[in-house]
Amino acid sequence: MRQWYRRIKLRRGSKIARVAVMRRITTIFWHMLTHEEAYCIGGPPTRLRSNSADTKSHAA
Repeated sequence: MRQWYRRIKLRRGSKIARVAVMRRITTIFWHMLTHEEAYCIGGPPTRLRSNSADTKSHAA
Protein backbone atom coordinates (compact mmCIF):
# COMPACT_ATOMS: atom_id res chain seq x y z
CA MET A 1 0.00 0.00 0.00
CA ARG A 2 2.96 2.30 0.65
CA GLN A 3 4.16 1.99 -2.95
CA TRP A 4 0.65 2.65 -4.23
CA TYR A 5 0.48 5.77 -2.02
CA ARG A 6 3.82 7.03 -3.33
CA ARG A 7 2.76 6.62 -6.97
CA ILE A 8 -0.41 8.61 -6.37
CA LYS A 9 1.52 11.22 -4.37
CA LEU A 10 3.88 11.82 -7.30
CA ARG A 11 0.97 12.18 -9.74
CA ARG A 12 -1.65 14.02 -7.68
CA GLY A 13 -0.05 15.30 -4.46
CA SER A 14 0.08 14.13 -0.86
CA LYS A 15 -3.41 15.24 0.20
CA ILE A 16 -5.14 13.34 -2.62
CA ALA A 17 -2.94 10.30 -1.97
CA ARG A 18 -3.85 10.30 1.75
CA VAL A 19 -7.56 10.40 0.95
CA ALA A 20 -7.13 7.57 -1.57
CA VAL A 21 -5.40 5.40 1.05
CA MET A 22 -8.07 6.18 3.65
CA ARG A 23 -10.76 5.26 1.14
CA ARG A 24 -9.06 1.98 0.28
CA ILE A 25 -8.66 1.05 3.96
CA THR A 26 -12.29 1.96 4.63
CA THR A 27 -13.42 -0.24 1.75
CA ILE A 28 -11.36 -3.14 3.11
CA PHE A 29 -12.93 -2.68 6.56
CA TRP A 30 -16.42 -2.50 5.07
CA HIS A 31 -15.92 -5.77 3.18
CA MET A 32 -14.48 -7.44 6.29
CA LEU A 33 -17.48 -6.41 8.39
CA THR A 34 -20.05 -7.20 5.70
CA HIS A 35 -18.69 -10.69 5.02
CA GLU A 36 -17.53 -11.32 8.62
CA GLU A 37 -13.98 -12.17 7.55
CA ALA A 38 -10.58 -11.61 9.08
CA TYR A 39 -8.06 -9.48 7.20
CA CYS A 40 -5.83 -11.49 4.88
CA ILE A 41 -2.59 -9.84 3.73
CA GLY A 42 -2.34 -10.07 -0.04
CA GLY A 43 -4.39 -12.20 -2.35
CA PRO A 44 -8.14 -12.77 -2.49
CA PRO A 45 -10.29 -13.14 0.63
CA THR A 46 -10.78 -16.60 2.12
CA ARG A 47 -14.32 -16.97 0.79
CA LEU A 48 -13.03 -16.50 -2.77
CA ARG A 49 -9.96 -18.68 -2.25
CA SER A 50 -11.98 -21.69 -1.13
CA ASN A 51 -14.22 -21.42 -4.23
CA SER A 52 -11.26 -21.32 -6.60
CA ALA A 53 -9.65 -24.31 -4.83
CA ASP A 54 -12.88 -26.32 -5.17
CA THR A 55 -13.11 -25.47 -8.85
CA LYS A 56 -9.51 -26.61 -9.47
CA SER A 57 -10.03 -29.90 -7.62
CA HIS A 58 -13.20 -30.68 -9.64
CA ALA A 59 -11.47 -29.88 -12.92
CA ALA A 60 -8.60 -32.34 -12.27
